[in-house]
Amino acid sequence: MLFESKEHHQFYLKCMEQSTKNDTYHRALFYTLGINPDTRRNIHEIYDFKTNLIHLNVLRKGWQTSGSYQVCLLAFNLMAIPQRHSQVAVPLMSSLTVWKPLILCRQSRLNFLNDFMKNKKEWNANGEKD
Repeated sequence: MLFESKEHHQFYLKCMEQSTKNDTYHRALFYTLGINPDTRRNIHEIYDFKTNLIHLNVLRKGWQTSGSYQVCLLAFNLMAIPQRHSQVAVPLMSSLTVWKPLILCRQSRLNFLNDFMKNKKEWNANGEKD
């Protein structure tokens, strides 16, 4: 895996250590949230490690910047799997009409991330293409 910075890598390892879930959804969630310093700083407002639930109300918090907001949206969409009902967590979606577009979009997002990571390797430390 490629990490944006040392802090991004440390954040990812710490979250995976704290999490009781080690599946592709949670790895994608923590990797994506670790990209932005604001989401790294506020991880406990975003995700409840005890209940394994995402808190959607975090999108309205005052600390959100345009960058952290976009990172949260991407991370939440990558994590779009059924969860238990909760007032502040992603609600359980049982309708296939809801899930079909999410499943189709997930592949597009993963393709985008794969392309991004592949292209990132091609740039050197001076910002010049290798």
